[in-house]
Formats: sequence, structure tokens, C-alpha cells
Amino acid sequence: MSASHQSSKPAYNPPSCLLPQSSAEGWRRECSQAEEEGQGRGHVCGQVGAGGERVTSVTAPRQPSMTAKTTTSTLHASVHLKVTERLSLVAGREGGLQSMEILGMIMLSITDQEFSKIRVLMDNKDQRGLQFQTHPNVDKSLWNSEGLLGLKQPNKPFPLKQEVGVLKWRMQTADESLMPLSVNCWPSENAGKCEVNIEYELLQSELELTDVIISIPCPGGVGAPVVGEVAGEYKFDSKKHILEWRLPVIDSSNSTGMMEFTIPGMESDFFPIRVEFVSPKTYSHIE
Repeated sequence: MSASHQSSKPAYNPPSCLLPQSSAEGWRRECSQAEEEGQGRGHVCGQVGAGGERVTSVTAPRQPSMTAKTTTSTLHASVHLKVTERLSLVAGREGGLQSMEILGMIMLSITDQEFSKIRVLMDNKDQRGLQFQTHPNVDKSLWNSEGLLGLKQPNKPFPLKQEVGVLKWRMQTADESLMPLSVNCWPSENAGKCEVNIEYELLQSELELTDVIISIPCPGGVGAPVVGEVAGEYKFDSKKHILEWRLPVIDSSNSTGMMEFTIPGMESDFFPIRVEFVSPKTYSHIE
């Protein structure tokens, strides 16, 4: 979630209270399922970015890099909130979550002195047990009791024209039911070729994932895979030997989907699998 807002200017009586309206864009999640030392392992990382800020995911050279969608607010240029959230997880090749971590932060930027003593009311719908940490100058008890972000000394202003962190949160879990999306790969060797079935499943029905890219490595020197059934579109990168399965949207209306292809190879050739997507809301439901 990230919001920038404009309202008609009220009579100033510091500290004022600003209730942001959600205009979040850009939850990116990247995941892979890898075979490591004989054990199926995977890694997922993601990032949230919104509200007029461009957020770029830094990845390894083989892994695609994506930029979160940006929004530019024309409603309230004086107060700007940016929420970033990063999700990383390790999952087994045969299924099962080994670990998942979420790291989030809210940044505040004020350009008009009239709003320098505001208190921001956040909509915290977390039910997953996030651990919150306020900035040392932010009133922690006010956040815990009322969901308000304001300074401990209400007569002291926030710095102007600076982006300052006001709140962080963190969550660690091994609960598989909290995974946003699962991707299962079923390769089957037959006469020197592999018949591969890939299936995704949306595990959090309230989420809407867009610009989804599921990247499957393929063996080199054997040509392109022959794709049969596929939901969405696909693209084969012959230089990197990567088959990209692309879906414009995954939501409750198409919560599962499959792709089938055939190519010479072995079962271990098709890991790690990497997934990227964008979502208009944070996973942690903080707005």
C-alpha cells in the first residue's frame, strides 16, 4: 500500500490526522524451486512498491528483473506515504514450505509545513502476527492502541522534503497455508524425452496477481520444447534455455492452471523454477 492524498485544506490545528486512501501498486514476488544437494529446495523473494516510487528488484544475472508499477498522485502532493514489502521463502521441490519471511516498511515524505505535525491513521488488517517496530521518534503506544503514526512529541514537526522511515514490520513462518502461490512441476522421462506438466495454484483467494511469469529452465542443445496445452502464453529464450509461462492475471476466477510440454532431458533439468508477479495490495494487508 502506498498513498498520496489531497483534501481541501482545513483550519490548521496541529497535530492533524490524515487518513490515507489506498492507491497501492506493485507487489512483486519472485520464487524458485531448486534441487540442492539432493534435496528439493526453492527460494522466493518479492517486493512491494507504490505511490509514485519506482522499485526495482535486484536479482542474480540469470533471473529476470522487474520494476513495480508506479503511480503519481495529483490529489495530495504535500504528504506522501510509500509502503515497501519484501517476501522471501524456501520451498521443497516435492512441495512443502521450509521457511518464509516478510519484511515491510512505511516511508513518509512531507513537503508542506502545514502538514508537518500530522498523525497518519493506517488500516492494519493483519491477522498473521506481524512484529512491528516504530522509529524511535514515533509514538509506539499511539500506534499500538490506535493505529496512528505520529511523533512522540506532538509539537515537534516531521522533517520537510525528506523521506523518513516511520514503521517496520517482520514475520517469519513455516506455515504452508500462508504461501501466496504454489507451482508444482511434474516431469516424466519417456524414451529419452521428458513430458513435463506445470501447475499453479493461488493459495490466498483474496489476492489478484498480474503480469505473472513462471520461468522453467530447460536442457541446452536440444532445441525448443514442444508446448501442448497451456493457459495463457509462453515464450522460449533459446540463449538462456528458459521457457517463460506468462499469465496476465491470476485471481479467484482462474485460481489454477496448467502447461504441458515435451523436450529431451532428465527430471532434474527443470529446476529451479522461478515466479514473478505484481499485485495491487500488500500481502500483509496494511493500507
